[in-house]
Amino acid sequence: MKLLLNLKIFLFLAVFLLPIMVKGNENAPTNKIVATYFEHPAMSPFIAFMDSVYEELGITLDVRPFPASHGMRALNEGVVDADIMRIDELASQLDNVIVLQPAIYQGNVILLCRRGLPCSSDALMNRRNYVVTTEVVKLLLAGADIKARLRTLENIENSMDILRMGRTDYVIIGTTDTHWKIVAEEFETALLKQVSLHHIVHKKHQALVPELQRIIETKSLTFDPDAS
Repeated sequence: MKLLLNLKIFLFLAVFLLPIMVKGNENAPTNKIVATYFEHPAMSPFIAFMDSVYEELGITLDVRPFPASHGMRALNEGVVDADIMRIDELASQLDNVIVLQPAIYQGNVILLCRRGLPCSSDALMNRRNYVVTTEVVKLLLAGADIKARLRTLENIENSMDILRMGRTDYVIIGTTDTHWKIVAEEFETALLKQVSLHHIVHKKHQALVPELQRIIETKSLTFDPDAS
């Protein structure tokens, strides 16, 4: 009888008090945001920019590298709080993610070709061509008429190494204007698409969105990652 009574008390606490405790925790002040980012040679200025945005709110930004597609999945599932920046047309498809305005940067999706080869989107129409890209870029190009064989690697530097070694003739990457100029010294290049890159947060941090957007808009006026 005593055991049954204790069990009833336990169930009462679990059913009625635990949701209240969880709700209270969700409403607690945010003092740290865990944000993912995809590893890219040009990422540092964007991490510094978002760190300065959160600093104005008195929030510590804890950044962690994730493979590109895994980072978005972790954010959508609430494992992390934010991601430094993502392509808006992909991030907006996630149910639990808020895409902040304005954009942090207008990026480029470019084709890298082995030096001396013709380099244009025509290369993607040849079934014999073997093209290396990331899972995210593959998703971005899902609606395009591409006949070439696509292989995905999450690390951009590894993809370019494969191109250097002659194991493929073509690689597709996302990049900044400055990084594009650097890789153009080594490879033939062609623009495939321009994309809008935005900071994104999980919906549980919706209360932060108005202030984050205000600060991003103000700081964007003087932010130029291509100037560094």
